[in-house]
Amino acid sequence: MTAPAQGPLRLEITDVAFGGDGVARHEGRVVFVPLAAQGDTVDARVVEVRKGYLRAEIVKIVAPSPDREEPGCRHFGRCGGCCYQHLRYASQLAVKERQVREALARIGKIPDAPVSPIIPSPQPYGYRNRIAVHAEGGVVGFWSRDGAALVDVERCPIASEEVNARLTDLRARAPARGHFSLREQGLPRSGFAQTNRFLRDALREAVTAAFAPGGEALFEGFCGSGFFTEALATSFHDVEACDVDARLLRDVPQLPNVTWRHGPAEEWLLRSKAEAVLLDPPREGLSRAIIGSLTKRPPGKFVYVSCDPATLARDAARLAPALRLASVQPIDLFPQTAQIECVAMFWQPESESP
Repeated sequence: MTAPAQGPLRLEITDVAFGGDGVARHEGRVVFVPLAAQGDTVDARVVEVRKGYLRAEIVKIVAPSPDREEPGCRHFGRCGGCCYQHLRYASQLAVKERQVREALARIGKIPDAPVSPIIPSPQPYGYRNRIAVHAEGGVVGFWSRDGAALVDVERCPIASEEVNARLTDLRARAPARGHFSLREQGLPRSGFAQTNRFLRDALREAVTAAFAPGGEALFEGFCGSGFFTEALATSFHDVEACDVDARLLRDVPQLPNVTWRHGPAEEWLLRSKAEAVLLDPPREGLSRAIIGSLTKRPPGKFVYVSCDPATLARDAARLAPALRLASVQPIDLFPQTAQIECVAMFWQPESESP
């Protein structure tokens, strides 16, 4: 619903919601304010009225939060890629760790979730080893925050220098239209590679530590090109790894104790008798079929790599009481953005320890 004509509201920003919007209250209603920082006092214009909340855009920052800093990109605020460049990096980490805890409490009904301190990125800029850009009408860049137009981007500060060099080359060719994946040399064209080049090892170590000391058999769903499989193959006698995308399986390493399967995780998990399970699903989280398999025959240990705290929390609630959440390790794979990666480990409630 379009906002009625009215003057700006004076708002105190008290929190930052998942997705990056600042949170305030006005006359008992929640107001979401993009590009605001916790501790800001702002004048904001209401742009959308919903039944339970309002959305507003900043007109003026009356008193800035001490958490604020100058964005590292001149396109910040227009480009839809980043939402936290106006926050000091320590503040971004605190916001994301709090969002994980709040999602598990509110959605997962786990008020004191065992969440470890978030692992920061060694570098909050220049970390991406690939980006996807669009070309249209002589513009090369990313979609705007409202999705209405392309923002012409000459350089992306969160991408590596090598990726930015490829962006420069692409712009010099002046493509008329298209979607382009720009990658560092060595990344597979068909396969998936973890985006933060500084945290690849930390992510893999978090998963292997959750499974330590290993065991007889592991089932891995959504294995991609074997990013985790390769590291876990030394800890398990037999590994069965599957993915629905045959293109990803073209780049898998050849390992003597790993059987690669093509097809949905739902189907292969139903057949598996492995005592350990690893799943790294897309943002939508676990399907009801997978939840059903895990609750009907709970594995001794289940590790869930999640890129969305809300779906992780939802799935944790669905898995209880068959599997209990034992630990959650947030990792900031995507500084400056709203994304949060988590490695969550579950075990059967009757077990004293994982």
